[in-house]
Amino acid sequence: MGRFLLTFILFCLTGAIIAQPCKSIRNSSKTLTSKCVKIRSILVDACGSPEGENEILLFETGKTAISTTAISLKWATVTNNWLGLTKTAATATLVTNINAPITGCGKLLEPTGNSIPANKKVYLFTSTNFIVGSNQFTNLSDTAYAIFQKAGNTAGHFANYSTPSGLRTTILTVAGSCSDTATYDKVKMVKQNGNVGAEDGGYVNFDSLGIATYLNDGCNAPVEPMKVTAVTLNGSSFCPGDSVLLKGTVSGGLCFVWRAATGRFSDTTSLMPVYYPNFSNPSSPELWLFNCNSSVKATVSITLKNQQPVYAGKDTTICAGNAIVLKMRSGAGPVAWKLIGGKGNIQNTTATSTTYTPGSGDTAVWFVLQAFNGCKAASDTFKATWIQKIKPDFRLLDSVVCTNTDSVKFLPVNKGGVFSGLKLSTTPTYWPSTPGRFRIVYRTNNNGCEDSAVKFLLVNPRPNPGFNIMPNDTVKSGEPVTALPVQNWGYLHNWSLAGNSVAWPFAAPQQGQYRILHRITDSVTGCVDTFSSILTVYADEDIRMANVFTPNNDSINEVFNFVGIGVKASNLKIFNRWGEKLFESDDQRKGWNGKTANGVMCPEGAYFWQLYVQMQSGKKSYYSGTVTLLR
Repeated sequence: MGRFLLTFILFCLTGAIIAQPCKSIRNSSKTLTSKCVKIRSILVDACGSPEGENEILLFETGKTAISTTAISLKWATVTNNWLGLTKTAATATLVTNINAPITGCGKLLEPTGNSIPANKKVYLFTSTNFIVGSNQFTNLSDTAYAIFQKAGNTAGHFANYSTPSGLRTTILTVAGSCSDTATYDKVKMVKQNGNVGAEDGGYVNFDSLGIATYLNDGCNAPVEPMKVTAVTLNGSSFCPGDSVLLKGTVSGGLCFVWRAATGRFSDTTSLMPVYYPNFSNPSSPELWLFNCNSSVKATVSITLKNQQPVYAGKDTTICAGNAIVLKMRSGAGPVAWKLIGGKGNIQNTTATSTTYTPGSGDTAVWFVLQAFNGCKAASDTFKATWIQKIKPDFRLLDSVVCTNTDSVKFLPVNKGGVFSGLKLSTTPTYWPSTPGRFRIVYRTNNNGCEDSAVKFLLVNPRPNPGFNIMPNDTVKSGEPVTALPVQNWGYLHNWSLAGNSVAWPFAAPQQGQYRILHRITDSVTGCVDTFSSILTVYADEDIRMANVFTPNNDSINEVFNFVGIGVKASNLKIFNRWGEKLFESDDQRKGWNGKTANGVMCPEGAYFWQLYVQMQSGKKSYYSGTVTLLR
């Protein structure tokens, strides 16, 4: 009865020309093809407050049924835990109230038991406290399932628009089966006007590859809106007797149909029908898409004419010796090709597409096409010119080089060409960074006629100059030091310390930092490289602390601090007798001036200190004691 009623409505809307069954999109458009669960949409910037209780995630179950007890989510907002799903009398009431205002042909169902069938859409609500009407399902046209996370999370499960750029990822898992990941960039969220920014209603769709599309339909759930497009596939202008090949795309509705005031269709319920116009009373074909209570349409603009010009092509250039294809670009009826000034041969003078082979000495030939243009005989002429290739050549100054040390120059003998390979320019200097044997091509082009020259470049790798300082890169003055290279066999080594040549081992000099430079040479290829490292030398280690200081502005003993030899890092803290911290510093050059952190002078008396130090040798120590402040 419903199908008959819908067909009757369409008949009344469009006339007898489309009095055919309205084809269901579910039988002719996309189907759910995921192998397992697939996240399709996330309502990121939900309407309603708190937002965390009104967000929605849409996914597909895939080719097998799934159990709600196996579902878990890792939210993009990691501070929100997955609270599990619930199904109660309250959720049943929610589903009933959500379904009430739907004007489309769809509805939401709760799963029977714990099972959701295969190939179904599922709307996951982030809370049983979802506000009905905050994000509406008015245009829902499919039957889908609704499941609810337990209440408890009030903060948003996703990240609304904000800067700077930041990726947010949600992971949907079906235990023992599979999972899907959806990632979007919060800085790409859009408003309802399409501009980037923050506004309620922003959501993200994900295609089968997980690529995100950013949309905003206001305070609506992620329900696919009705969209329809229609185009021609064989041009936009047509002569008497021509047919029009149409192509339509539809989404978000229940059924579609083609209509036109005049003319006829090969099939009004196909997305690719043939339309036969009425040239004496023309009209535009339309593709209509229907839901239960609404419709949208796309109109195809076509031009019907009585004249069709004959077109053989535009003037062109051909490389010397090459044949040319003669082709009628537009026109109809019997054709005849003629040539003027040519010495070659046309393969078939009466074919709409044929080949001309140039004769010896052909440089310029005019081709004349005579054909029927739809109403009368007409002709068109174009010129073909044969040109010579430019023989390319170039010089390679160095055919064997080392990586990252030697530059290579390529000098063209014939100007105007382009190098390919190694990302070279027209007059390049190349710094090789990867070893290997590389093919260098230099191409010349004379109005489309190309030729090329090829040479090869051998790039040898530089040796590895790395080394390890033994026993350590931090040693005590006077201790023996040596260096062990990473590569040794087949290489020549040269060492220097602070600019002076050195032989290993040697005694560490006085306290300080010294740069060791290693120069290594490959004895086979001659390639050279260098590497340096810092040697730290320390003297005897010692820590000293005073027990009295006098911060009275007499420039004597104004600051309490430690004196250390061989200290690499430190931390000094000062406390009063009640345990309140008055001072802390990680800078061993900065001591306590007898004041609080707010700059208030402390009274005379005893104060407690704690000191942590790490020595150049790596040793760590903790010290504590008291100091007396006198003024």
